Amino acid sequence: MPTLFFLRLIASLRSGRHVGIDELDNHAYLMDYQDELELFYQRYNVELIRAPEGFFYLRPRSTTLISRSVLSELDMMVGKILCYLYLSPERLAQEGIFSGQELYEELIALADESKLLKYVNQRSTGSDVDRQKLQEKVRTSLNRLRGLAW
Repeated sequence: MPTLFFLRLIASLRSGRHVGIDELDNHAYLMDYQDELELFYQRYNVELIRAPEGFFYLRPRSTTLISRSVLSELDMMVGKILCYLYLSPERLAQEGIFSGQELYEELIALADESKLLKYVNQRSTGSDVDRQKLQEKVRTSLNRLRGLAW
């Protein structure tokens, strides 16, 4: 494999991406060299994991030398809604395209709004200001997920 290919794959894994079967070359490379890569990552206290569903990802140990980030509960909820919207039949007819406002509306429809508002302010009264701050937090979560190549 060319060095550039390897470096892109490693950078992708280190940034938190999962490599699934849909990425044929990357997935095949990880399958072929899984043992060697597991040894390589042991030096950095990171595990190369092959999930039961077939995708690969890196899981850092507590003593890792590779930086890591943790998604907030809101980030994870936004990610789930993104998947739901992208795969919904009416959106598939539009090639999976939807607006940020549609994302926000679906989040409010599927989750408890009062719980969502607690992410903004523990003493939220449901005011317009709190709702506006929630929209900002949802945009921030969306940008964070975009940075992880969602």
